[in-house]
Amino acid sequence: MSSSSSSSADDSRPYDLVLWGATGFTGGLIVQYVANKVRKARELAKAGDLSGSFRSDLALRWAIGGRSRSKLEQTRRSLGEDFDNDANVGILVADTGNVESIDALTRSTKVVLSTVGPFLLYGRPLVESCVRNGTHYVDITGETPFVKSMIEDFHDTCKEKKIIMVPMSGFDSQPSDLGTFMVVDHIRRKYNCGTKNVRNFCEFQGGGSGGTIASIINLVSTTSLKEFRDPFVLNPKNARPALTPADNDQMLPSYDNKSKTWTTPFLMAGANTRVVRRSQALLGEKAPYGEDFRYQETQKTEGAGEAYIMAIFLLIFGIAISFSLTRWLLQKGLPKPGEGPDEKEREKSWFKMTFVADAENGSTVRGLVKGGDPGYGETSKMAAEAAICLALQRSDLPDGGVLTPASAFGLLLIDRLREAGLTFEVTEQD
Repeated sequence: MSSSSSSSADDSRPYDLVLWGATGFTGGLIVQYVANKVRKARELAKAGDLSGSFRSDLALRWAIGGRSRSKLEQTRRSLGEDFDNDANVGILVADTGNVESIDALTRSTKVVLSTVGPFLLYGRPLVESCVRNGTHYVDITGETPFVKSMIEDFHDTCKEKKIIMVPMSGFDSQPSDLGTFMVVDHIRRKYNCGTKNVRNFCEFQGGGSGGTIASIINLVSTTSLKEFRDPFVLNPKNARPALTPADNDQMLPSYDNKSKTWTTPFLMAGANTRVVRRSQALLGEKAPYGEDFRYQETQKTEGAGEAYIMAIFLLIFGIAISFSLTRWLLQKGLPKPGEGPDEKEREKSWFKMTFVADAENGSTVRGLVKGGDPGYGETSKMAAEAAICLALQRSDLPDGGVLTPASAFGLLLIDRLREAGLTFEVTEQD
């Protein structure tokens, strides 16, 4: 971790955090979350009961950014009278197609949190601007090719300039990455040994937004199969272990004898597993992972029938989005960018991840990460807490680079997410 608070983004900037894409579906939810968090910190301060992250978050200086001033003003008005002015929430108008305007935005803040996707189409100009201007960066992409390009083009520069960039800081891939870090850290503390492998059994219920669907379709249409299937695509070039069967993504339904449950391929495993492996590679000897650590992710089902039905559905969906005509037909019937599940539907949504970790000494540890609506409600918390942590706790974080949630934040972010209402716990150990 960094030994001082020095970073390229300093206290002379008018804002700690700018939310880029604030008028979009997920962006709007993040705006509401941050406003509610600051409002609660003010209430606790008045009552003389500030504690936890609220103590630091009370002083957060933040702004919302996008292309349309009128839409940004409408978003700010929706927060209530206590936020409807520049003194409480700034408004920054910019366009990633205009270098001067986007540079003015990134120079004005310590951290930018972006929700504007598909990131392969729209993300790079903002990242480039952050690198030019020494601004830290967080996003909610699940697009591994975009992250790969960030690593290849900017990781070394970010290390040199002490800029921290943490893509994939929503449901993809915080729960997987931080849940794995939690159980292997527990094993190191309790048993003083590494972890051989972790298997993550995922369960969830929730609807998708138009932005997420657009990202998936764009990802499939622009990415090679070889890159999709590379389990170490995000690893540093000097940290790519020999491929084993345990590194391959699950392709078919399977019965897990140890957990006595049927499983099926998990749609986001192709992103989440790559992030966990990058965390292990970046943290190296400083972290609790084992030398030959392996990670797998799967979706838990109620039985063989459900496992096969879901696998067939994923196969059909994958084929449909692989061809231009069927992609077009799907896009006609699915939510458009900016659209998503309403509040009632989100309230019914949830996720649960059960981590089974085998220690090098033969012990087994189980961990649990769970929360509400994964794609939107909890993604808003995850991304916001990561960005606020980066803005206000920079001195406790690593020097710089294109990092992962676990390698950038570790237990600091886990504590923040617990305080925000998510469950992170070690549930059982042998």
